[in-house]
Amino acid sequence: MGNIPPNRFIPLAEETGLIGTLGHWALKEACKQMNQWREAGIEVPTVAVNMSPINFQNLHLPGLIADVLSYSALIPSSLTLELTKRTVLDTTG
Repeated sequence: MGNIPPNRFIPLAEETGLIGTLGHWALKEACKQMNQWREAGIEVPTVAVNMSPINFQNLHLPGLIADVLSYSALIPSSLTLELTKRTVLDTTG
């Protein structure tokens, strides 16, 4: 199928309940990459991760973020969580 754009796979992940796992994976991979860049001497000020509205409804998200940052040896200011317009306007939570 080649590359599949986010507007096709994100809704499917939300419908199937896999969006939490996908968001956690994206967060871990972004922080892991940031750590690898810094260890290689490449100074990248922040890494941004775009998360689904469903991720922001997870009460464990702050702890999950803290764990990933700790595991990746990053300080909180190294991570930017991106809020989509849909996240801001979501009133279901």
